[in-house]
Amino acid sequence: MRRQRFMRSLSAFMLDPDASWSNTLDALYYDQSHFVRESHKFLGMTPSEYAALEHPILAGFMRDRAQIKGSAAQTLDKPAT
Repeated sequence: MRRQRFMRSLSAFMLDPDASWSNTLDALYYDQSHFVRESHKFLGMTPSEYAALEHPILAGFMRDRAQIKGSAAQTLDKPAT
C-alpha cells in the first residue's frame, strides 16, 4: 500500500513536470516530510534529487501507457472485478 501511494504521487509528478511535488502528493500522506521519508525508502534519494535526473524513457513510457491503458503505471490500475 505504501509503494502504491508513493507510485500515485510519483506518476502524477512525472506526467506533469511543471507541477510541484507538494501539488502531486497523494492525499493519504500526512505531510511533505512523510513523502520525503518514503522517497528515501523507495528511491534512495530525496524527491528533489530524483526530479533533477533525466527521465526520457520513463516519462515517454508513462505517457504512452496512460493513453493506451488509462493509467501511467500498473500500480495505478483498478483491480479487476
